[in-house]
Amino acid sequence: MTPDFWTPTVRRWSAVGFFAAWFASLGLPAAYLANGDAPRGLLLLMIGWISVLMLQPAWLGNLLIWIVLPIVGSSERPWKVTLRLCGGALIICAVGALFWSDLPDDSGSNLIVRYGAGYYLWMIAVLGSGIAALMTASVETDTL
Repeated sequence: MTPDFWTPTVRRWSAVGFFAAWFASLGLPAAYLANGDAPRGLLLLMIGWISVLMLQPAWLGNLLIWIVLPIVGSSERPWKVTLRLCGGALIICAVGALFWSDLPDDSGSNLIVRYGAGYYLWMIAVLGSGIAALMTASVETDTL
């Protein structure tokens, strides 16, 4: 059962807000490393697919956001199975990102000293999109 506040207008604005948070996270530092570097989110987006090969699935959340948010924001009948699968996967990606402790590159493994604003915005976008997908999947089709 979906809460009464989850109207098509709220869904549309939440999709816009999560897209904006994801987009803003690309321009902000995602982490501060022990060697002094502070890579921005766009750099991590470009090289992050390699982390999937190292069994860190968090980068896949970037792809799933582009699948989920247009469906959440549309006023058409939701694709319930797709939203449930992608929503659960987005939450798993966010949980995987909680265990991100180093950033490997050509100089070796660089320890993360602290997370930046880009990391937190990305987490808000991924977790929020996952929760929005699960809430939209539970909407009764006659209320759309």
